Amino acid sequence: RHVLYPVIKDLELCDQFDEENIDVIISDFTHLTDFVFKTQHTNMDDMKPVETITLLDIIIVLSKSEGKRSILQKNKSLMINTLYLLRMIHELGKLGKEESVKPISKLSELANLKDNQQLEDDPIFGLKVKLIQLIVNLVWEHPENQNLVGEHSGFQLLLDCSQVDARNPFITQWVVMSVKALCQGNPENQAILAGLRREGVADSALWKELGIQLDPNDDKIKVASSK
Repeated sequence: RHVLYPVIKDLELCDQFDEENIDVIISDFTHLTDFVFKTQHTNMDDMKPVETITLLDIIIVLSKSEGKRSILQKNKSLMINTLYLLRMIHELGKLGKEESVKPISKLSELANLKDNQQLEDDPIFGLKVKLIQLIVNLVWEHPENQNLVGEHSGFQLLLDCSQVDARNPFITQWVVMSVKALCQGNPENQAILAGLRREGVADSALWKELGIQLDPNDDKIKVASSK
């Protein structure tokens, strides 16, 4: 099947998928990511990046359709694996164990790259943004998935991913979108975010961009609409 997935992606055949086809795609993606999570010494080669990202691209396309998104949202393994794959890649980058996912946040670092096009041609390019985009779509108007992310320390992870990164264009904007999608109509997640705001997690500029205010009188948080 993995030979067919690039063809499906390139020919934009996702509109023809029914629920059975979608379940197969989800199963293959979660199988690949489950294997990575069970590997003691994780590296990007273990992830089979080309196969995993091809599947991820297809799932993102499916998640943009309301009817197909509802099928994806029912699968809790997809939600959890997407979140934990983001966490794994983010931690590998922070620790400097994998150069291909190490954030490039300074102009001086970008200037030192010999070939910017080579950076964009890397199959890993934009991976964290893609995962955050899928998280946004999976939690969109779905309280159970919103709560899953909140319960698995998803806010802390997403806020930690918010710094500018040349390997992941517009990641700050996608973090903003994800936080708003997680809080939309969800008092429990708003309470989690209020706690992080009080603890000083992330800088004030990010909170301002998120449209988040903490009322000093009643200790409640106000989140600007994502619409």
